[in-house]
Amino acid sequence: MRYRRISDTPCDTRDCPAVFSDRDDDRRAIVRGDLLPPTEEIDLEEQERAVVVPALHIVAAAAELGGEFTRVDFQRMFQLFAADAFRIETRDRYDVAAEAPAIAEFEATGRIIIYEGKQDYLDLITGNAAAGRTIRRVHTVRASRLSAYLRWEFASQTATNVPAGEDIRVVDLDSHPELAADDDVWIFDDAVGVKMWQPTADGLNNGVARATGAELDAYRGWQADAWRVAVPLPEFVDKIGEAA
Repeated sequence: MRYRRISDTPCDTRDCPAVFSDRDDDRRAIVRGDLLPPTEEIDLEEQERAVVVPALHIVAAAAELGGEFTRVDFQRMFQLFAADAFRIETRDRYDVAAEAPAIAEFEATGRIIIYEGKQDYLDLITGNAAAGRTIRRVHTVRASRLSAYLRWEFASQTATNVPAGEDIRVVDLDSHPELAADDDVWIFDDAVGVKMWQPTADGLNNGVARATGAELDAYRGWQADAWRVAVPLPEFVDKIGEAA
């Protein structure tokens, strides 16, 4: 069995064990316990045995050991998770430049268009769904004062994300105020938490950061409570349409 290197060298300023992934399955990784010279690929020797670890955990831990957890590390999570990726989405609006033309078109004509980068995400959903991996999210909103942005987002996700295979649900905070939350978070395989929209060195709020320990436990608890009462997005959209 052949493995390709996925860890950077050197680790800070020290030599360190190297991390390799299975060439046939990026979701599995091994760590060589000996110190190796830089090399891109290895074969296990006949007498060697590999302890296989989910690569999701290795990449997340390695990123923090080597410094900042970056958006590149976050994006890799979608390629490495084994079973479930879950999004907690809490804001009434997101300032994403790529979405602006789609929002303007919807407000002018009611038409849903695929904006730059959206098709890549739809392909990601479809590919993971075909492999038996789930992508889910829960929105927290107040149905009594739904923002224009959320009306567009819900229409867009109903028309595109849901058919692609994403399981999207909504918690109405008018009925469940106890589930109000501030943070946007992704949880991968119930093990790796990533907080979104974090401050960066240049003063922007588009960074990411790991959620670990008690903080991750709290997000897991919120996820379980919210999922029990959340309404599937198409059902919620139909309901607010009838009330309009």
